Amino acid sequence: HVMMNDVKIRSGETRVLYAVIGMSDSETKKRAEEMIRKAERGQYGAYASLWKRNLPDFSDERDNVRRREMYWNSHMLEASAMYDGYFKETFIPQGGDCTYRYGENLSNVNHLHAALPMCYANKDLAKSIIRYVMKHSDMLGRISAGNIGYGHLVPETMLDGDIQAEMLHVVSEYLRITDDYAFLDELVDIYPVGSGLKKTVLQMIEGYFLYLRDEVGKGTDEYDVHFFTDRHAYNSRSHENYALLSSVLPNLAMQLKISGKGSERFIKSIERYHGELEKAFL
Repeated sequence: HVMMNDVKIRSGETRVLYAVIGMSDSETKKRAEEMIRKAERGQYGAYASLWKRNLPDFSDERDNVRRREMYWNSHMLEASAMYDGYFKETFIPQGGDCTYRYGENLSNVNHLHAALPMCYANKDLAKSIIRYVMKHSDMLGRISAGNIGYGHLVPETMLDGDIQAEMLHVVSEYLRITDDYAFLDELVDIYPVGSGLKKTVLQMIEGYFLYLRDEVGKGTDEYDVHFFTDRHAYNSRSHENYALLSSVLPNLAMQLKISGKGSERFIKSIERYHGELEKAFL
């Protein structure tokens, strides 16, 4: 729906116009008018006071340039957040051609990158991003790179291993930073959403680990992050992902120990695989 209003401006008069842009439904006009009524009539933006209350406090940063950049980046990330009606989660889009020009929500590894600072700035948003990416998973631990339209997964001829590696990274950092170990018990939908198939976050993490260990392996190919089938002839994976996992796996094992929720068998499997990677590459 497009709302139209006539505005008359007298000579020398200044008016501030506010526009609310988003997907429409039967409640759009009511919600838009409510948002505009709450807008502030100030020089710093329509919702400056609200942002100030909710953004991290960087007032102790003495470097003016660094402090300004920290505020700008934290605001930009949260202001970019989008709610997905199919997955029923909020995520931070890549913010480039994929999203705004082609209409594709790519790539889930980028969405996970955006979740890392949110572990400090907005715990609930970080959790929603993690769940959003997890809901692109199948029962085998594969994660689609993204989606098009209303929940349609992006067609892929090559499957990535970097999304699983980054997922282990983000979840282990989320646990370390927030101490929210109850998150491991939360249920998450397996794709397609609404199928009735669910797993706990911990079970999802176990699936991603097994996928990395058993499907991707510890090869030394020159490809960046892609391999051509689930079971590539030489179980290839990139050096880039190995470098990430070499740091992530010990932290993941530690967080599972602290939580008291990871089984001894799973933790030992993580430690053993880390040792194999160290031996293979170093």
